Amino acid sequence: MTLVRLITAKTLESIDFNNLGNHFTVEGNEPAIAMNLNHLSADASEGNIFYVYIETDSINNEATTISNENHPSEKEVVTNENSEVKVIEVLDEDFNVIASDFIANTGTRTHEWVNV
Repeated sequence: MTLVRLITAKTLESIDFNNLGNHFTVEGNEPAIAMNLNHLSADASEGNIFYVYIETDSINNEATTISNENHPSEKEVVTNENSEVKVIEVLDEDFNVIASDFIANTGTRTHEWVNV
């Protein structure tokens, strides 16, 4: 499954790809991506917005259901903690590919309810 996570950071190097997080949006879900972009743009004091596209089958189905019940407009997919994921590409705000084809980890940066 191809997923995307929008991240606000000063530089690509400042993104912790060993603790990427586990809340993603399904690639192609443009309304949810636009909503996340609007949310991040309003709080873009960190710097730049990066689009991180991953490929994974390590989905926490129960946490995904809870997330979608609590935040139905976000339509998130929640991955399992500490899962290796393949980063397909990282895009900058102008949609230029600035990194691609490497392994990252979802890490442990998550909400308590994800550990259901």
